[in-house]
Amino acid sequence: MGELALYIHIPFCRKKCIYCDFYSLTSLHWRQRYIKALVQEIDRQGRSLCEKVATIRSVYFGGGTPSLLTREHFFAVLQTIRNHFVLAPDVEITCEANPGTLSAAKLAGLRSAGVNRLTVGVQSFCDVELATLGRIHNADAARQSLRQAREAGFSNIAIDLIFAIPGQSLLQWKRNIAEALAFNPEHLSVYGLTVEAGTPLDAEIKAGRMHPCSEEVQRKMMLAAMHRLRAAGYEQYELSNYALPGMTSRHNQAYWQGLSYLGFGASAHSFDGRQRWWNCRDLQLYCRQIESGQNAMAERETLTSRQLLYEMILLGLRQNSGIDSRKWHSAANVDLFEFVQHCGLSTEEGLAAFAPSAGHHLLSRLGEALVLSEQGVLLYDSVCEKLVGGLA
Repeated sequence: MGELALYIHIPFCRKKCIYCDFYSLTSLHWRQRYIKALVQEIDRQGRSLCEKVATIRSVYFGGGTPSLLTREHFFAVLQTIRNHFVLAPDVEITCEANPGTLSAAKLAGLRSAGVNRLTVGVQSFCDVELATLGRIHNADAARQSLRQAREAGFSNIAIDLIFAIPGQSLLQWKRNIAEALAFNPEHLSVYGLTVEAGTPLDAEIKAGRMHPCSEEVQRKMMLAAMHRLRAAGYEQYELSNYALPGMTSRHNQAYWQGLSYLGFGASAHSFDGRQRWWNCRDLQLYCRQIESGQNAMAERETLTSRQLLYEMILLGLRQNSGIDSRKWHSAANVDLFEFVQHCGLSTEEGLAAFAPSAGHHLLSRLGEALVLSEQGVLLYDSVCEKLVGGLA
């Protein structure tokens, strides 16, 4: 299978945020049983796959709120991984963390267990905005957590921020960016708030109790982040992700580049380059299936040639590396740039990814790659829609 990324889903939260559509529970009652089942799943998969796996490039604890686990839980999971998989010497081991669950002792425990990268879900440095999102922490807790993470020895810290929060002004968004930069994180993710169907946020907006930011304000916020973070020396290597040189998220790049990954835990997804499969979205069912010696897979699909091209478009244009025209020709048997023209889109020659286009082009031909311009970033959905519409 070559290099692999491993994803570990931890479905526990103290409180469900109003915008969250990920699988999680607000009770820790099942935590010990879940970790035991998780270790069993990794052990079983490891025994069957270890001879086929070259190297594990990254391990990512996502959720939910993985920082609700104890040091012993991380030790158990990571030791099981080491028992069956070959880890790269510089393996990236990331834990998502909520400031409301961190302390100096917790951070020291994460470091001693082997976690070497921390993604802190700050989301905002404004208490009003945090309350709107339903976060369990306030701005001071976020600031303290970031300081304590440095003191605990973390040299690879990522900060997550959300823009287009109902009631958020462009000025406050710029303040959030400035405050995040003051902590000198190695990585920053800036996500526009997405209204997922069936979430409390969706219900609040439909009831008229909350009002989403206009598209124009959202575009101004996105541009503000792009310009400020680039000026601070961060590379925008993906639409929503910025990193200092050499500090990109290895794990997330596995997703965007279509590399193979294995997911463990309830609702976790896996991909081998052609097939995708995922575990059941039910913690109790997951535990029962693993404990009885079964796998917890809910469904599997084999991607068609059209689906693979579809993903090449959506994932490729999200990255500053763009879509490789040689890979496209190999998969589609048609010239990429002729295809773009056929879809009614024009390109600018030699414009760097995500850079402003003097001719207001949405796309650029950069060597053998097709990349978005700055204007294209703002219209990413529309560009993808046109290209996907042109697929046979």
